Amino acid sequence: MSESFDFNKPAIPLMEPEEFQRRIIGAMTQHLTRQPSPALLVAPTGAGKTFMLSQVLAKVCSERPTLWFWFTPYANLVGQTVLALDWIKELRLYAMSTERQRDHSNGDVLIANAQQVSSKSADRQVLKQVDDFSISVQGIVARARANKLKIGVVVDEAHIGLSSETEFGKFVKRLKPDSLVMATATPNDIKLNQFLAASGFGENKTFSVSRQEAVDALLNKEFIAAYVYRVSDEWKSLVDLQRTVLRQAWKKHCALKNLLVERGIQTVPLLLVQVGNGENTTREAFEFLTRECGVRPELIGEHTAQAPDPELMNTIAHDTSKEVLIFKEAAGTGFDAPRAFVLASTKPVTDKDYALQFVGRVMRVDQRVREITRTLEKQGKRLSDDLRTAYIYLANAAAQDGYQKAVTVLQGIKSSLEGETERLKRIKTRNGGPDIFTNRPTPQSSMLPEVDWDTTHGSNAETVADSTVDNAEGQSVSSNEVHPSVKIEAQAGRTTFVEEGQGLLFDGDIQPDWDNEETYVPPRLLKIPAKNRDDLRAAFNEIRLSLYPRNDGLPHFAPHLLTELRPSVVDLAKVVKRIAQRLEYSVADLNNALAAATGHTQAIEQRTELVTRQRAPDTKIVALIRREELHRQAKLVLLSTAQFEDADVRQFVQILTSRIQVDAESNGIAVMIDESERDRIYRDMAHDLVRMKADDVVALYHDAISQVVTSRETKSPLPDYMAFPSDLPLLPSAKNSYGVLPPRRNEDMPQVESFLVKEERQFLKHRQYHLRDESTIWVDGYNGTHAMYESENEFAKQLDEAEFVLWWHRNPDRADYGVAVVRPDSHLNFWPDFILCVQYYSEAEPIIRLADTKHDLKDAFKKSRREHKDYKKIIFLTKDNDNLYIVNDNGTKGVKVNSDLSVLRETLRRTDN
Repeated sequence: MSESFDFNKPAIPLMEPEEFQRRIIGAMTQHLTRQPSPALLVAPTGAGKTFMLSQVLAKVCSERPTLWFWFTPYANLVGQTVLALDWIKELRLYAMSTERQRDHSNGDVLIANAQQVSSKSADRQVLKQVDDFSISVQGIVARARANKLKIGVVVDEAHIGLSSETEFGKFVKRLKPDSLVMATATPNDIKLNQFLAASGFGENKTFSVSRQEAVDALLNKEFIAAYVYRVSDEWKSLVDLQRTVLRQAWKKHCALKNLLVERGIQTVPLLLVQVGNGENTTREAFEFLTRECGVRPELIGEHTAQAPDPELMNTIAHDTSKEVLIFKEAAGTGFDAPRAFVLASTKPVTDKDYALQFVGRVMRVDQRVREITRTLEKQGKRLSDDLRTAYIYLANAAAQDGYQKAVTVLQGIKSSLEGETERLKRIKTRNGGPDIFTNRPTPQSSMLPEVDWDTTHGSNAETVADSTVDNAEGQSVSSNEVHPSVKIEAQAGRTTFVEEGQGLLFDGDIQPDWDNEETYVPPRLLKIPAKNRDDLRAAFNEIRLSLYPRNDGLPHFAPHLLTELRPSVVDLAKVVKRIAQRLEYSVADLNNALAAATGHTQAIEQRTELVTRQRAPDTKIVALIRREELHRQAKLVLLSTAQFEDADVRQFVQILTSRIQVDAESNGIAVMIDESERDRIYRDMAHDLVRMKADDVVALYHDAISQVVTSRETKSPLPDYMAFPSDLPLLPSAKNSYGVLPPRRNEDMPQVESFLVKEERQFLKHRQYHLRDESTIWVDGYNGTHAMYESENEFAKQLDEAEFVLWWHRNPDRADYGVAVVRPDSHLNFWPDFILCVQYYSEAEPIIRLADTKHDLKDAFKKSRREHKDYKKIIFLTKDNDNLYIVNDNGTKGVKVNSDLSVLRETLRRTDN
């Protein structure tokens, strides 16, 4: 995109530098005209970095004719830089992409976004010579040197502009600048060190300004207060913190406006509102401020474009007819707003570099406030701390971390107005990975020449710990442990170990096509029907599948099990009515529901002074409720938790609303509600009661479902055989329904595809075989739902040893022969892991019970609310520190299960009712 600068702007009034700025300007000028090492200016946002740099450039040009290249991290900061430099008569500004001249003069400044020269995008092409009328950057440099001009490079906002630090560094290195000047708000920045190394510099001289110096000069506000909000758990998802933050920020803005008037300060404060980058975010904030906060529309300025427009932002920021500026996240940099006291952020900002930019928008001090402050100081008085504070209102409490880190960084800048030399130290990794560069301060300048890191191997460089690579087995191996006879080849983004003299087994992405019909001969089983069971087993053995027969000889074995069926639609309509009529609530519940229905509840406002980290006493405020979220959550309870349909939801809310109306009138609540709003409010109160009484709704629903759930025999009996690859033999089990322990999930199952090709794996599916002897055989293969984790495998071995267990069966999910339990809280059924036939003592009647092992106690709690229609209560167990525990009905870890499972036996017996 074409880029040029409009210089027909009103002149910015001449600024007199503060004392610390004067010293910085003098010291940096002296260094740059006498030393080859780069100069780094470290100063907090608002301390006048751009102003100081511009003065340094002008003074260097007066002593040593120089052509300057100025780089900013973002495109929108180019415009801000132009506005800041435009009034300096010693400097002339050109857009690097479109306004390059064949012959530049002393004091010319070419400005560009650093990304244009550090990336491989099309933007970089604008820096090359594309026709006979243009000239490349390298051509400009060559002609400038021929004209006896020095070359200078400025990297502004270096703490956020060096995401491509090495690419940009290489570009700067090719320029071979005589002077390199950098500015940052972050000391000891790793990216900056990498950039310097890539640029060919071994050291730099740092000039630092502390935040306190900026505060003393009245360039920064003294305090920075962050506000976050805390609401109780039951209200957390309903409270609209974004709108609440906007309202609270506007209140603070109005209070500050009144205070400025009282103090006779003719400053119109500005409220900055940062919203996300969505399509309608600025409009939504505008509508809330005008409709709910009473802000007159003409007081609000908006930046609605996705792409930042710094000129528009600066225009609004300085237009005193505007008291609110709404901007999107992407436009949060590149403009100054000294009259801004309050920032309302509706989007979390956890990155300290971004937070530095945003806090910088409210940290500056308006000129009129500075003048009044100085007048008061001469009289021995002090301006109110309320006007010496920047206020940040955050809709997301997590964002405070980013702002706290940013302020901590600013506070950590120590003053060094005369400069301090920092040498780069190279830390080299043994495995050939990217080198790391750090800096250490020294009191004097180095006499060493510049270091070309690209040609220096650094045999005496400090070495960090080895990194690791993955070997062919996927194991992490130190790069130092690889045998000399083994070389490392990179293929498809990973590292592979190959013996010397051996190539990779397959080149590139070429792999053998195991499923190609031309390379695979189908087994006999596909062509020849089996005569009997022996013939069937032989056919399966031919394709390397072992058949494990059902163990019908187990005592009281039952191949036909009982599973549950979900109720019909007609039955559900009765359930809905029953729950709505039986849901209990108190007068206090009605009052809470009324608060939600009227859109207000209580929240705690927490203020933290980020500079001193002191917390002010908490304040109670009224937070706003999102009615649409109230409706959504109530509907979610009924649709998800209780599995209602839309028609059921409407019926339930209608019945509950009628009950609330009667109770509100009898308890005097109705008189507090506007008559025209009562129908809506009663309905919203019903939604809130459903949300708050979700557990009671679920309990009532479970109780009602248990009355209508039916059971029947499974669609098919337990298979006659279970199949599994012969190359993965299963361990024997004395009491398992098939005489073996099912395959291990993490050890056996991943290997199945290694031993069986696609055609063979189809015989692991549940299917019926009609033999020539007219018998019918069911065969299924062990799959992931049969497979067991190690903890389940250990439990299965304990079942084999337990005297009260007659037999056990691994219950697979969704199988025709699986035992299902109807889940009222889900459309999906639940298949307990284990079916147990137990006999508590010798005279007791054998009975089938269900058990399930769970890592997630919350899931166990949900599933434990219903008993199986025939097999009674399901017992849940959980593993913790190699011990097995019973899960209590409330979802907590219960009593420890001993090795003989007698605790499990007693739990089963106690719940057998």
